[in-house]
Amino acid sequence: MTQTKRGHGEGSMRSLAVLDERRRTHRWEVRFTATDPMGKRRQVSRTIRGTEAEARAFLRSQQSDAGRAGVAVSKATVGDVGPRWLASRADLAEGAQRRYRAALEREVLPRWGSVKVTEVRRPQLVAWLAALKTRKPDAEGKHGPLGHSAVRLVHTVMRGLLAYAVDVEQLISVNPADHLALRRSRAELDAPGRVVKAFDAEQARAFYRAAVADRSAGPLVFSLLTGVRMGEALALRWDAVNLQAGTVEIRATRSGGEGPVYEAAPKSRAGRRVLHVAGDALACLQRQVAQVEAEREARLPGWREPEYVFHTLVGTPYHPDAMKRIMRRVCEAAEVPVLNPHGLRHTAATLMLSGGADVAAVSAHLGHSRISITMDTYRHALPEEKRHLTLNLGAAAGYQG
Repeated sequence: MTQTKRGHGEGSMRSLAVLDERRRTHRWEVRFTATDPMGKRRQVSRTIRGTEAEARAFLRSQQSDAGRAGVAVSKATVGDVGPRWLASRADLAEGAQRRYRAALEREVLPRWGSVKVTEVRRPQLVAWLAALKTRKPDAEGKHGPLGHSAVRLVHTVMRGLLAYAVDVEQLISVNPADHLALRRSRAELDAPGRVVKAFDAEQARAFYRAAVADRSAGPLVFSLLTGVRMGEALALRWDAVNLQAGTVEIRATRSGGEGPVYEAAPKSRAGRRVLHVAGDALACLQRQVAQVEAEREARLPGWREPEYVFHTLVGTPYHPDAMKRIMRRVCEAAEVPVLNPHGLRHTAATLMLSGGADVAAVSAHLGHSRISITMDTYRHALPEEKRHLTLNLGAAAGYQG
């Protein structure tokens, strides 16, 4: 059955195949007019399964604003849809939920909350995302320019919200936030700040000496020596450590921020990895064993047997925010620049690569999902790659020029 069926003002639909003759279900092609991301009208085609009545009902629901039966639908704003979309994303890890909610509440809703979903246009989205990188802080010094990664997150949230409006609530037929190319500007690519902040070798040694002398700095020492993320060090449990084999299994990351502390599995398969530790890194873990034995004997009030390798005086895990305070204290004691704790991971990776370690091996060790991430982040640590790029065939052929 291929006959085209039309209703006045309802677009068109046709049966592509009979699926169940007794139940009168077909596969239908439904065509209707919709507004594209540029605000222009165009034909849209959808394929659905069902009876003729169901296909016609779907067609009516997909009409442009003028043809919609429900006035409330056309009046739905981004502020109406945003919370419903976020509530539908129960699949997200807790950390991602927090980041999405923050981007929605701080960036998307203040600009778009009162705008009807049907009135969101692609040119305005492009201009808004670009402006986020150059805006001036407010009178309180807040809401300044966003970096490229933060803008990408805001775009991800807006695109997801509008996809929900298309696929679930059927408020619009086309997602105006789809396929936006968010590229770094030449100024961003050339900015000195893009080079990661890390200690040089001399500073790293000074920091290490000061950190080893600080009882609470074990996670910082371990991150410096291995390059693990601070959250991975804080989530490390004793059952993931094999001192005899010299291995550590990275199974989780511990995070805090504005909400309660939580643990989650690494974001990628590459993040779940086994590290081989030796030398100073193994000695760091052995010091933690000795520390547990001494504190078990002292047994301070409230002390409990620690599950975590790095823990407080009473055996409880550290709050992630505590590491920033300890980091500042150790940096001041070592008389080195004060870095964010994540700078220790950057320091480890930089020193590994500048020392000649294989890039692929370092990438796997760091838990990067792609070697390109390692190359892009730590290219500055590979000065030799810019040298010796010309051939010297004369010497190989016995010719002396």
